[in-house]
Amino acid sequence: MKKAWTTESAAIRNKITYDMFFNRLADIALNMYQWDNLPEAPEGYPGISIRYLEMALFGNGRGVFLVDPVAGPVGLKVSSIGEFNIYGDPNAVTGYGYNGFTVPLENPKDFQMVYNNYLRSPSFPIVDMYAKQLCEVQRSIDTNVHLQKYPGIVITDDKQRLTMENLMLKYETGVPIIIGTKNIDLSNFQYIDFHQPYVADKLQLLKRQIWNEALTFLGVYNANTEKRERLVDSEVTSNLGGVNASRLSGLTTRKEAAEKANQKFGWNISVDFNGGFKEVIMKVSGEGVYGVLKYESGVHRVQRVPQTETQGRVHTSAASVAVLPEADEFDIELNEKDIRKDTFCSSGPGGQSVNTTYSAIRLTHIPSGLVVQCQDEKSQLKNYDKALAELRTRLYNLEYEKYLNEISAKRKTMVSTGDRSAKIRTYNYPQSRVTDHRINWTMYNLPVFMDGAIQEVIDQLQIAENAERLKESETE
Repeated sequence: MKKAWTTESAAIRNKITYDMFFNRLADIALNMYQWDNLPEAPEGYPGISIRYLEMALFGNGRGVFLVDPVAGPVGLKVSSIGEFNIYGDPNAVTGYGYNGFTVPLENPKDFQMVYNNYLRSPSFPIVDMYAKQLCEVQRSIDTNVHLQKYPGIVITDDKQRLTMENLMLKYETGVPIIIGTKNIDLSNFQYIDFHQPYVADKLQLLKRQIWNEALTFLGVYNANTEKRERLVDSEVTSNLGGVNASRLSGLTTRKEAAEKANQKFGWNISVDFNGGFKEVIMKVSGEGVYGVLKYESGVHRVQRVPQTETQGRVHTSAASVAVLPEADEFDIELNEKDIRKDTFCSSGPGGQSVNTTYSAIRLTHIPSGLVVQCQDEKSQLKNYDKALAELRTRLYNLEYEKYLNEISAKRKTMVSTGDRSAKIRTYNYPQSRVTDHRINWTMYNLPVFMDGAIQEVIDQLQIAENAERLKESETE
């Protein structure tokens, strides 16, 4: 017979399962942010370890930047000593690392606190909670699957016990519990069924929900769809809102700490989300380049199985692409009489210019109602130039969108908006398939297409557009 699941072995399995989920979630949390331009340390010293700093933020909710007289710039765990200022920030701290390394500091000018979020709370308790929930569900799944192998209890006499065991071993369902009794009457042969209902599939759905909630808390985009491509816009919007809130709550405090540390110590540290791009802007020049690349305007849908997916399900994401011609094709007249200029104090984290000087600019284009504002620079003149450039861009895009809408209403090959419902192309990695929905064109060699072999679909789109133009001229 197979070895029974003892209490000891079950506890070991629980520990292994919990560690698996906790380590995966913790690793994601520790790699969410990318720190760049770290200051150099003296020869022989490691300098700032972002891994150690992020572990401090993950476990304690706070860390500290400082310059040690010997080790140079470091990022350490921190404990507060002494009093706090009126905002609850410590006036004195002790930074500490491994091997008993400690640095006591009693002047706020000598250190800069780093917080995990505005609540200054660690991520560890939440990750621990989700890991325990995932562990419980996974162990329930394992137990339910395991119980399918034991259909019940067979009662027989001692002489027939071995025979019954050998017979039951031939069943794929597994080995039941065999109880032998003396002098049993075969007419009273009994079979007691303890077969458990199969609920592992339902538990898998619960596990998936908990896992996605955990990823949302960590700021990982995980809006997904079943393979039948069920996708509800409200679900995606809700997910993106929660993810963005989680990401920004951690990024904002890190950016503030980096900016203040740069001011105190003369560093040039920067921090942002690790990996990926929110927006990419590039300029492509060449003869007739717009006539070719204009067909890429629209929503490109990607279907893939991300590394964070535990069940191999296909996730769907999308990227909006706008291909715009050079501005000289559209003459945007911007009359200064149509612009109302307002100045105000900059707000948010920063240095001496924040909340003290009227350097921020707000421009209102009266005819269109467009409003832009800028407070990136300390100089009012620089902020005005930036705001004016942004206003020109928005007006240009507004006119160009009108232009595209007029054409797209006539030709299906021209794309208008950046909405998911207006998708132009799908890239399905599991099937190695790319499909252009405007002309129902499909290619089953996605790697080649992604390497730049797009001329075939461009040719088909041009043929379709020319055919539509010819049809329009015949009807006029």
